Amino acid sequence: MLKTTVDGPLAADRSVLCLSPQTRRTWFLVTIGWLVAVAGCFAWITDYGLRTNPSNLSQDVANWPSQSSLPLADQSPTLVLFLHPKCSCSEATVGELQKILSAVATQSSPLPNTLIVASMPTNEPSDWRDSRLNQRAQTLPNSTLVPDHQGIECARFGVNTSGTVMLFDPAGKQLFSGGVTTARGQAGESRAGGWLRTLLTQHDATHHPHPDRDMCVVQPAFGCKLLSPPASLRLTSSTLPTRESNR
Repeated sequence: MLKTTVDGPLAADRSVLCLSPQTRRTWFLVTIGWLVAVAGCFAWITDYGLRTNPSNLSQDVANWPSQSSLPLADQSPTLVLFLHPKCSCSEATVGELQKILSAVATQSSPLPNTLIVASMPTNEPSDWRDSRLNQRAQTLPNSTLVPDHQGIECARFGVNTSGTVMLFDPAGKQLFSGGVTTARGQAGESRAGGWLRTLLTQHDATHHPHPDRDMCVVQPAFGCKLLSPPASLRLTSSTLPTRESNR
C-alpha cells in the first residue's frame, strides 16, 4: 500500500492517542503540577511586592518630633526620605521623587529641604555609607544625607520601612507620610506620588494648610526593614553628622 504525505503526521497523532492510560495520567499530573507551581510563584511575587510592615507609621507623629536632632526648615517645607542603604526596592522610590521634584521645579514652586535619613550601623561601613542607593539619593535637589546610626531618628518618626517619605510644613505639621510607589521596587506614577506633588506645588498647602485638613495623607510604604535602636536610645538626644548638602 502506498503511503500518502499525511500518513506521517496522522501516524504521530495516533501514537499520542494510543498512549497507555498510565502514561496519559502521568502527563496530566505533570501538567497540573506545573500549572500549580507557576500560579504559586505568581502569587508569592504578588504578595511580596505588596507586602507592608503593619507597624510602620503606627505612631501618631502629627508634628515634627521634639526629640529629633534633624533640622526643620523654617521658610520651606521639609521632605524626609528614610532609606536602608542596601534596599534595592527603594531605587524606585528615589526615581519617583526625582520626577516629583522635577515637576515641582518646572512649576516655579519652592523646592523642599530634603533630608535623606540613611539607617546604618554606628561604625558606618563603607558599603553602607557609599552604597549605590545613597549616592543616587544625593542627586535629589536641595538634599542632605544624614547617617542615622542604629535607626534612632527613624524610630523617633515612627518609621521602620525603607522608602517611607514624610512632608512637613515650616511649622512642623505633617502633611504626608508613606510611600510613593505602587508596590515594592515598582517604578511608575502612583496616586500617592500625585498627592505629594500636589502638596508641594500648592503654596497654601505647604505654608498655610487648609483649616479643614485635619489629617495628613498617609500611604503604605514598600521596602526593607530599617535598623531598630534599643528602646533606651529612642528618646535621648543625639548628634547626627550630616554630609554636604546638594544645593
